[in-house]
Amino acid sequence: MSAASPGTCAGWVPGPEGLCGGSVQAVPAALPIWSGWAVGRPAGYAAHGGVLPGLGTGSGILRGHRVAREGKIETMAVEVNLLRVDLRKVSDKVKAGEGSIVELQTKVGVLRKQVVQANAAVGRLEVRLEDAEGRSRRNNVRLLGFLERAEGSAAETFEENWIRDVLQPTGLSRVFVVQRAY
Repeated sequence: MSAASPGTCAGWVPGPEGLCGGSVQAVPAALPIWSGWAVGRPAGYAAHGGVLPGLGTGSGILRGHRVAREGKIETMAVEVNLLRVDLRKVSDKVKAGEGSIVELQTKVGVLRKQVVQANAAVGRLEVRLEDAEGRSRRNNVRLLGFLERAEGSAAETFEENWIRDVLQPTGLSRVFVVQRAY
């Protein structure tokens, strides 16, 4: 299109279909009415100051948009406040959890020390057990070379008598106990 001329607006071509092929109702309220432009427009167009009946003024439309926007802002504010409440709850739960974690870490530290002490005690007891087991074996006497079942029904009595008879001439102590090991 060429430069603006009466009846045109910088590339906008007014006509029965509206500006640049748009609807007649899409005409902005602030658009000035050039001479002859309102010719052929709907009835009452020029009588209402260039605003189509039923559309209202530009300030009315803006007011409606502002009210809608304020409603959305209020809704968003409520949602943000609800999120804040939820975040406070989560924060409180996290703080409570942190306290529990610290308490558990303290207990675990104490238990670790006790386990270390118990392991050390078990190690000492194993050494003592091996020593006691070795000493008990050194004090055992195995009698070999007897025929199977030579002792009869009283094996301990047979062994006590045999050891007493063997040890008597040597002068060794006669105080001993015979216990069946196996």
